[in-house]
Amino acid sequence: ILTVNAGFPYYSPSSLNIDFGDTVEWVNDGGNHDVNADVNTQTGSSFNNPVSFQSNTTSVVGAIIYTHIFNVPGNYSYDCSVGSGSHAAQGMVATITVGTGGCMYASATNYNSSADYEDNSCIFGGCTVESACNFDASAVVEDNSCEYPAAFYTCDGCINDEDGDGVCDE
Repeated sequence: ILTVNAGFPYYSPSSLNIDFGDTVEWVNDGGNHDVNADVNTQTGSSFNNPVSFQSNTTSVVGAIIYTHIFNVPGNYSYDCSVGSGSHAAQGMVATITVGTGGCMYASATNYNSSADYEDNSCIFGGCTVESACNFDASAVVEDNSCEYPAAFYTCDGCINDEDGDGVCDE
């Protein structure tokens, strides 16, 4: 069990990296606090966490505010919603990263075989030269795979004569 301490105005640690399946408990160091991983108290928008949760509020010093087992990998954000968001506005915000994020697409240049969640970091290689026969508009990184026609030919096999009236091989 990993412990996050909650006091005014902090969660400590404010950033935590844990493994899939780990349990986190929040302990009240003093004051009236909760753990809100549902709707961002400052913006009113969803945190878009892999799993949302919200604890009750407690003012008991030393009490466990909330306990959560993280069985879904990804990035989690949370805040303290006490005081109509004033605690969050004063710094009671934190994050938890569960597992190892990375590119999970084997065709990407930065594929990470140990990633257990897709973090949208993939970089796809290919030919990025527009004049090449195999130009790939979706490629982000030039991978030196560009192909060009032989001298006096176009990419579609036509002979490229001086007046532009190409004659195509059939």
